[in-house]
Amino acid sequence: MKLSLVGAYCLLAFSTAACFKSDAGGGILAADSVAGMRYINLVPDTGAVDFRVVDVVGNAPNAEQATFRSGGLVYGVPNNGFLPVYTAVAAGTRQIRVFMNGGTPTVSSTILLDTTFTFVSGQNYTFFLYGYSRTGATPKIQALITQDVIPTIGATQFAVRVVDLANTLAPTFGAATPDVFVDTLPAATTPVGVANATTAAFTNVNLLEVRPYSLLTARPAAAGPPAVTNLDYRVAFAATGTKTPFLTVNLPTGTVGTSTTNPLPGNRVAGTAMTVVLVPRSVAGSQAPQTAAFLAPAALVLIDRLPPRTAP
Repeated sequence: MKLSLVGAYCLLAFSTAACFKSDAGGGILAADSVAGMRYINLVPDTGAVDFRVVDVVGNAPNAEQATFRSGGLVYGVPNNGFLPVYTAVAAGTRQIRVFMNGGTPTVSSTILLDTTFTFVSGQNYTFFLYGYSRTGATPKIQALITQDVIPTIGATQFAVRVVDLANTLAPTFGAATPDVFVDTLPAATTPVGVANATTAAFTNVNLLEVRPYSLLTARPAAAGPPAVTNLDYRVAFAATGTKTPFLTVNLPTGTVGTSTTNPLPGNRVAGTAMTVVLVPRSVAGSQAPQTAAFLAPAALVLIDRLPPRTAP
């Protein structure tokens, strides 16, 4: 866990530090101009895919075997099932291709998407692959690339935003423009929007909308007697204008850091930033996963910023 956390801190925080190189004589060369990027596959009707930057060699992150609702293996390295963190990508206009993942040249050379995007140095981005790969299905497979601009987070706050990439919420719900509440209630209860009085934190969220971050009060776990039940946040989705949740997801709690252990991100840890992504179910009979968890719409939680380090 310590090694994984250190790696995550380096990757997520890279854009705030220069990427210096040394020449053969040990002298310092100019810093690379890089942005940060992560991939996630939200195509519900196909198997695993590979993401690749194809126009440059250095700072060209790739991800392999990205199944539906995952980011795959970054540079082929397992990530213990966690959703991806940012990796360095050369700033400027990059060409990115998405291939089918497969054991034969015929399969692995199949291009599902070929696109270009201009990355600004020092900024972080998320590459969401969404839509359908099957002929005639709409929307057609494409990419939504978000610039993940996080606001100033106070010393007692964390940040959360919502992205809607569920073109359908069948079979759970008909409409795909929900109101989104953030509160501290149990999963089956009626949302009340603790963080936003009695209103939804995000109203009438449309497909492809990326709502700005909302700042909430972090809730550190109570320490020492008497025992106090900590109230953690959930995100609840309801039809526009209603308060009957059709889907809820608990935000990760995290762990407050100490002088010897760095914090883990979550709603109990100030400085954390998260994205909640609404995604559809997998298409029945397709190569996308068909287990129970994938046969209904879901909400995925991405960590966008780690809280400040507390240990060396």
